Amino acid sequence: MSKKKIKHGICNNSECANYRLPVEITEDGNCPLCGEKLETDDDTSGGSDIGGDIGGDIGGGENSKKKILLIIAAVVVVAIAVLVVIVLNSKPIVPPIHYISDDPLITKKDTPKRGAISIPNERKTISDSDTLEKVGGIGEGEVVEEPEKGTTTIPTAQSSGQTINLSGCTWTGPTSDGKPNGNGRMTFTQKRVIDSYDSEKRTAEKGEYIIGEWKNGHLVQGTLYAKSGKVKEVILIGVR
Repeated sequence: MSKKKIKHGICNNSECANYRLPVEITEDGNCPLCGEKLETDDDTSGGSDIGGDIGGDIGGGENSKKKILLIIAAVVVVAIAVLVVIVLNSKPIVPPIHYISDDPLITKKDTPKRGAISIPNERKTISDSDTLEKVGGIGEGEVVEEPEKGTTTIPTAQSSGQTINLSGCTWTGPTSDGKPNGNGRMTFTQKRVIDSYDSEKRTAEKGEYIIGEWKNGHLVQGTLYAKSGKVKEVILIGVR
């Protein structure tokens, strides 16, 4: 014998305790509490079972939780992907630029590592103690004879390779009218502003030194070294 199916209806009386709840349909089809007519499957346009709709609502709640979890997981994945793109596209740190000079005053300790920019040096050097090549108007390969004893040598306005004392520093290199002029080395004997033409007014400490190029007593470009020989900064001022 098959079990008889019990039908349910919905009470639409908002003042009733059975409002919007499934109520067993009696013979008269009314709510047992308020007496209002119950809404049955026959009264709905969809024709779906009321009990089935309630079960579907419960199952739909579980599906909503799953959808929320999937959305959260998708947001986390997108955030991680954006972070990876930002890290990969970040700009690398540019190392300071050093230059290499062929000035004989620069020792192996002062010479920057490979990969630095090489700036040619126009100053000529003495290749032999008795031979001066390509200095001033002397042709290549010509020999400068030493003056005989008792003769007087008249110095020119420009000289090279000498060390002179300046205000707060010493200069080793070529000079013009007593001012640094060319490639050489300036060693600071006290803390002072490196050059009055420097708009940043950078200073050097006692014992630090700069190897670079000067023009009429002012620094054009050079590398500032600490007393230990470590590179501190590359300075570019230019010619005025």
